[in-house]
Amino acid sequence: MIKAKSSEKEPHRVYFTLNESSFRVFCDCKAGTFQQLCKHKTAFLDNDRKMLHDPAQQKELDNVHEWLKQTSWSGKYTRITKEIAGIEKDVAQLQTRRKELRKDFSVMLSKGVNVEHLS
Repeated sequence: MIKAKSSEKEPHRVYFTLNESSFRVFCDCKAGTFQQLCKHKTAFLDNDRKMLHDPAQQKELDNVHEWLKQTSWSGKYTRITKEIAGIEKDVAQLQTRRKELRKDFSVMLSKGVNVEHLS
C-alpha cells in the first residue's frame, strides 16, 4: 500500500496486487472505489513521485515499477495511454468545432436566414 497526496485531510491509499500472472491497482478515493481510473493510480503508474504522501515510500513505488518492467505491462500501458491521449485530443477538437458551429448557427438565426419557397 502506498499513500497518495489528497486534497482531503487524509491521504488516499493505493494498493498494488502483484502475482505471477496478474496485476491489480485499487485506490480508496471516491473514483477508485467505483473502479474508475483516478489521478492517484495514473500518477503512480507513471512513477510520479510528487504524488507520494510520504516520500519514504519511494522505494515501494520503485519496487512496483521494477516488477512491472519484467512483465508485458509496459507495452500494454504505453499503447493504452497513447490511445487515450489521441482520443482526448480528438474530443477537444470536436468540442471546439461544436462551439464554433453553435456560435455560427446562433448568429445565423439572430441575423436571419435567406430562404426560398419550394413549390
